[in-house]
Amino acid sequence: MSNLGKKIKYLRQLKGFSQENLAGYLNKSQNWVSKVESGLISLDNKCKKKIAEFFDLSKDEMENMEINGMDIIEELKQIKEILNKLVGKDK
Repeated sequence: MSNLGKKIKYLRQLKGFSQENLAGYLNKSQNWVSKVESGLISLDNKCKKKIAEFFDLSKDEMENMEINGMDIIEELKQIKEILNKLVGKDK
């Protein structure tokens, strides 16, 4: 996953948007957004600007932002999965 892709995913999840929400705003598919977040698609400046505007940021703000806890969301998802398995075993 590219650093910019991680930032886009982090911002999207932080603001409570789905990939479909972002895709609709950009006139793209959900699969395209997934590939951007995974770093499989490189973005031109026009697209970066439009994505940044979706998050109420400038392109430079989005590109230069540092996110110390970017992996926290992934860790929380893993914890949730483990807890769901544990709860499922108790039934």
